[in-house]
Amino acid sequence: MMLHLALLLLVFSLSPHSPGKLGEAREVKEEEEQGAPEIDPLDLLEPVEVLSKLPKDFYDKCEAKKWQERKEAMEDLEKLVSHPKLEPGDYGDIVRAIKKLLIIAKDTNVNVIANAGKNLAALANGLKKKFSPYAVSCVSTILDKFKEKKANVVAAMREAIDAIYPSTNLEAIQEDALAALENKNPSIKTETASFLARSFTKCTPTILTKKLLKGYVAVLLKTFNDSDANVRDASAEALGTAMKVVGEKGIMPFLGDMEPLKMAKLNLCKFENSLFDDPCTKFSYNLLTYFRKSVEFCLNEVTEKLGDVKNSATAAECLTAMTEAVGLDWISQELVSFVLNQKNPKVHAEAAIWLSNAIREFGFV
Repeated sequence: MMLHLALLLLVFSLSPHSPGKLGEAREVKEEEEQGAPEIDPLDLLEPVEVLSKLPKDFYDKCEAKKWQERKEAMEDLEKLVSHPKLEPGDYGDIVRAIKKLLIIAKDTNVNVIANAGKNLAALANGLKKKFSPYAVSCVSTILDKFKEKKANVVAAMREAIDAIYPSTNLEAIQEDALAALENKNPSIKTETASFLARSFTKCTPTILTKKLLKGYVAVLLKTFNDSDANVRDASAEALGTAMKVVGEKGIMPFLGDMEPLKMAKLNLCKFENSLFDDPCTKFSYNLLTYFRKSVEFCLNEVTEKLGDVKNSATAAECLTAMTEAVGLDWISQELVSFVLNQKNPKVHAEAAIWLSNAIREFGFV
C-alpha cells in the first residue's frame, strides 16, 4: 500500500499537471495577461445611428390621440435603439417625447407605458455615460410611475431606472429619491427603496460618503417603520445593503437607538447580500426555497405560540428544528417580519430570546 502511494506521488510530481508545474504555468499566464491591454468588446462594435433614421411622423405619432399610434411610435423606436452601442448625439427630443408619454399615459395605455420604459432602458444601455444629460430628469419621472399596478409596467420601469443609474450617481438623484420615499403611495416607496438597495450594491465606501449616507438613512429609517410591510422590507434591504458597503461602524452613527429585532433584520439583509456574492452559496440557497415552502405554512402560528406560557418551550423547540432544516438566515428574517406586527409584548420578548440562543447555536456570519 505504501509503495503504491509512493509511486503515485512520484508519477504526479513528474506530471506536467503537478501543482508546481501548474503554479509556473499560472504565473506565466498571469504575466501574459498583465502585459496585454484589456479590450472592451463594445469598443469593437460600430455604433448604430438612430437620429437620422427616425420615421418622419415619429413625433406626430407620439402626440397622437389614439394610443395605438403612440404604441406604433414606441415600437418603431425600439427597432432602432435595441443595440448595445448607439451613435452619440442630441437625444433630448426623443427623451422628452418618451417622458411625455409616461406622464400623460393612463391605465388603459399600459402597453405604451411599458414600451416607453423599455426604450429608455435601451437608450441608456446603448449610450452609456452619454445618457448622463437626461438621466436625472428620467429618474424622477420613473420613480413617480412606480405608482402603476400593472406588472409589465413596473418591470419596464425597473429595467429603465437600473439601466439609467450608471450614467448618474446617488448625489445627483438624492433629492428625487428622498422625495419618492416620502410619497404617500406605498408602491412608489417600495420600488424606490428597492432601487436604492440595487444601486448601493454598485457602491464602495468612497462613493457612499457620510454625507450621502446620512441623508438616505434618515429617510429610510422612516420607511423602515412604515405601516406597509412591503415598504418596510424594501427599506430594510436598502439599509442592510448600505451596511454591507460601509460596514457596521460606518452606518451605526446614523441608525440611532434601534430595537434589537429591527437591528437583527438589518443584519439579516446584510448577511444575505454577502451570501449572494458566492454563486455556489446562491445556488444552494435557491435550492432550499423548495423545502422552505412547507415551513411557511406553520411558521407564523408556531412563532405566535412563543407568547403562550404553556406552549412557549415547545414552540421554541419547533423553531429550532425548522432552523436545522432550512437555515437560520431565512427563519430569522421571516420570524422578525412576523413578530414586528405582533402587539403581544410576550411574543416580542420570547422571540428575541430564541433568536439570541439560535445565533449562539447555529452561528451568524
